[in-house]
Amino acid sequence: MPTASKEIFRDDQPLFQGTHTGADSSSTLRDDGARFKELGVNPSLSQYCENTTQETNGSITASTSDTVTVSGVTWDNGDTYKIYRTSTKSSFISDQWVDVSRGWKIDRDDDMMDNGWRAKDYDLDEPNRRKVFGPGQPE
Repeated sequence: MPTASKEIFRDDQPLFQGTHTGADSSSTLRDDGARFKELGVNPSLSQYCENTTQETNGSITASTSDTVTVSGVTWDNGDTYKIYRTSTKSSFISDQWVDVSRGWKIDRDDDMMDNGWRAKDYDLDEPNRRKVFGPGQPE
């Protein structure tokens, strides 16, 4: 019997990635022209940032257009970094069910029939149908 498939969305793609262009042993990440604050880096969200060169990470505590301060992380000129939208790397964002009849997206699994069809597209001739009305009846 066909079943619906479930897509899971995680924060596994960085919001930013680049190279530190500031001084060695700095407590502040610098990337001139990055526009961190304008493009979504928000210290109140405790976003996850990692120094991929030194394999260290922490939460963002401050940001400006060209700089970011990350708790417990120091930077040397040339270190590479990645910044994510959430407070942990690869954290769960959302999921969505995909109907097998037409590939339509469904947000709630209880809107999916056992055979993988979304309830409102279920075949009217099928026994034991639910949430489906015949012609001329209210939806």
